Amino acid sequence: MKYRVVKIEMKDEECVAVHMKRVESSNAIATADVSEALRDPFKFMELSKQMGMAYMKAIESAVSDDAVLTMSYDEYYELELKVGDVVEVSVRLVDKA
Repeated sequence: MKYRVVKIEMKDEECVAVHMKRVESSNAIATADVSEALRDPFKFMELSKQMGMAYMKAIESAVSDDAVLTMSYDEYYELELKVGDVVEVSVRLVDKA
């Protein structure tokens, strides 16, 4: 998901909070004839890709438009983030606890 940085603030001497707003993505999905796609493996792969993209877009639309990331000052300094930058954030499950 792509976000635009709207505000950066120091939480304390070691942490930075980066406030972001989600950027609308425009994924155009072409309609395809399913029976034709089933006969041609390359068209079937393309149709599967489009279906996966549509599914991911539906999941993204269910997620909030705003996000706040807290990171160490060193990470923030390495990324050289500025207000107005567009960043891509991915969410993944690290550990079920």
